[in-house]
Amino acid sequence: MSATTQDTTTREIASSGREQERRKQRLDDDEKAPETAFQRWWVRNRAWVLVLTAESFGACMGATARLLEDDEKGAAMHPMQIIFVRMALTGILSTIYMRATNVPDFPWGPPGVRGWLLLRGLTGFFGLSAFYWALQYLPLAETTVITFLTPMMVPWAGALLFHEPLAKKVVFAGLVSFAGVIIIARPPWLFPNDQHHNEEEDGSPSASAAMRTLAVTLLLIGAVTATVSYTIIRGIGHRAHALISVNYYSLVSTVGAALFLLFAPGVDFRLPADGRQWALLSVIGFSGFFLQFLLTAGLQHDKSALATTMMYSQVLYALVFDKLIWGNVPAATSWCGGAIVLASTVYVALWGSAGGSSSAKEGKESDEEQGLLAGHRREGDETTTDVEGANLVNE
Repeated sequence: MSATTQDTTTREIASSGREQERRKQRLDDDEKAPETAFQRWWVRNRAWVLVLTAESFGACMGATARLLEDDEKGAAMHPMQIIFVRMALTGILSTIYMRATNVPDFPWGPPGVRGWLLLRGLTGFFGLSAFYWALQYLPLAETTVITFLTPMMVPWAGALLFHEPLAKKVVFAGLVSFAGVIIIARPPWLFPNDQHHNEEEDGSPSASAAMRTLAVTLLLIGAVTATVSYTIIRGIGHRAHALISVNYYSLVSTVGAALFLLFAPGVDFRLPADGRQWALLSVIGFSGFFLQFLLTAGLQHDKSALATTMMYSQVLYALVFDKLIWGNVPAATSWCGGAIVLASTVYVALWGSAGGSSSAKEGKESDEEQGLLAGHRREGDETTTDVEGANLVNE
């Protein structure tokens, strides 16, 4: 047999082998393909369904916290007690999950980024504290809307630290959304005759104008700290697993709340007064874990903006809880301010970054990729960053 014939035979055998492998792969793919109409629907829509479900847990968590802080039996719990129990339980569940799935660098993460992870935990704790404290003086829906200022601030942080282009439309939307927050706060100097400073629509006393303003101010500070957390996560990039970051957040919040309860004057740590409070605390802890878990799963499967947009459904859930539990219907100013904030945020999320997207895609080694720690990203890190950023909004 000539060399040419041998080469031809070898190529035919190799080609036949590759064809067999392709046929086997097609058979395997056919076996894995959805068989029923529901399975096919689930594969197409699971991303936004998971996010929609996650946001229901987020709103449930906020409503449960407000119930504990405003207990009609006089056994109201301090916000730091709620944070302690919630984050301790969330941390335990996250640790068990990471241990079972062998998350890399468990539990403390790579040595080079541990300081940044600790700072991420601290800023997250400050934002969470502001949210739970504000729940004492603002309706759940209003508190939830203001937390969505964080996505508005992220482009500003990106321009400052990553030298990303900041579109004029983003600047304009940010100013408009801030105006919406002022309308929600209803400061006396702007709304001197506002009846909602004295009484809610259900007839129950509401927080004073000064306390409302203070609560909104704290929420604004919390939004800034959440933006700092998101920026740190972007800088860390692929150097630490997303769940490691969540665990730092849980640990720092648990320790911070415990120290506050131990040393703050006039605040004592106490156990829940009855079975109802134990049950509500359990709901908060498990809701926090499932919020993180389902949100992460949903955004990882998302190939469009639909799932991300579903994050704003938490406001609708909050409105439902406000009405069903407290009989509270937001004032017209709250509807107006909330609509302004949400419209501005959705606008930036869907269209606001269009002007700078091309430049970001052209060079992955640009200043944006230098980040806070001058680390390079690998493929798929954008998903991790989006998930973490979404978690910050829901913290």
